[in-house]
Amino acid sequence: MKAKIYIILMILSTIKMYSQVNIDAVSIFKMHLFLDSKYKMDTIMTKNDSLYRAFCDVVILKLDTLKVSGDYDLTKSVFSPKFKFFQLNEHSYTKKLDEKELQLFWIYGDRISAIAINQETGKSYRLLGFDNNDFLFFLADFREAYKEKNGKELRIKQFFKNYSVDKLNFECLYKGLKKSEIDRIKYPCLGRVSDIIWIE
Repeated sequence: MKAKIYIILMILSTIKMYSQVNIDAVSIFKMHLFLDSKYKMDTIMTKNDSLYRAFCDVVILKLDTLKVSGDYDLTKSVFSPKFKFFQLNEHSYTKKLDEKELQLFWIYGDRISAIAINQETGKSYRLLGFDNNDFLFFLADFREAYKEKNGKELRIKQFFKNYSVDKLNFECLYKGLKKSEIDRIKYPCLGRVSDIIWIE
């Protein structure tokens, strides 16, 4: 009897482990925007659960899914790591914000921001427009997942050659983030939505 219960528990845990993760891209994007926000208030504000809930209740986001293209093995193969890429298309608010709320919940809309989400684990990466950029972590995780599924290494040059996403310049991100100091003028792909727009 104990053996049967053990087998049933193992089967249930395996089913749960391999079931698809339910991804809510809008909620993940809101979380990144909230954590990235800078308060312009004189008083000290704490980023906490209640402020985050208020942010989520007030902010409405519309996202676009960015197109992935390239070599079949890196995009459509069943052994390919499964990522989706989302860009903030537009945002609005559920009500007219007063001055204090504007200082708390204002979202810059002049530049593009984008994230990637692993469709199997739910892990997310800031790739465009945020104060910090997670591309190097994304690339490391992509290559690790590729090796686990294919049993072979994915060279960085091979990734750049055979995997691309609309609006994202992976080579620019890689080169810019590998430098000892961030140069957002030389590497505009590292620009933040809150930055002054540089005119060349």
